[in-house]
Amino acid sequence: MTYKFKEEDQQFYKFLEKLDILPYLNVFVEQHKSRIKKTYENMIAKMKENVQTERQTKFIEEMNYEQYYEVVKITLEIMFAKDIVRLTTNHKNAELLYLAAHSLALKMSRNAQNATYVKQMEHIISNCQDSIMQTYRNS
Repeated sequence: MTYKFKEEDQQFYKFLEKLDILPYLNVFVEQHKSRIKKTYENMIAKMKENVQTERQTKFIEEMNYEQYYEVVKITLEIMFAKDIVRLTTNHKNAELLYLAAHSLALKMSRNAQNATYVKQMEHIISNCQDSIMQTYRNS
């Protein structure tokens, strides 16, 4: 379950590197590690309850938490970058938006349990789980 960057995603990731936002997003995700771990364990339990094929059994065996965590982290980062880029196309002052994005990432890292940020993290985790479960069901 290793995350393979799409070329477009690589560009978004590099964009965040240039803006020096990744350290803040990494701190934010780290503060949600227990939430990510719990959802991973629940997802694996659900998979084990519904095993129908040998390929699904192998899929479960190949899953591991560290890779899942990385997928969630990268998904958050890419979605954050896409939001910034989308906003820059609608506003004339890109530099001001970049500063605002930097400020938001800093706030997220300092107040990771803010209800809005938790809701966003849960949405990202849910998207990751849906994608993984779809792949599991199709295996």
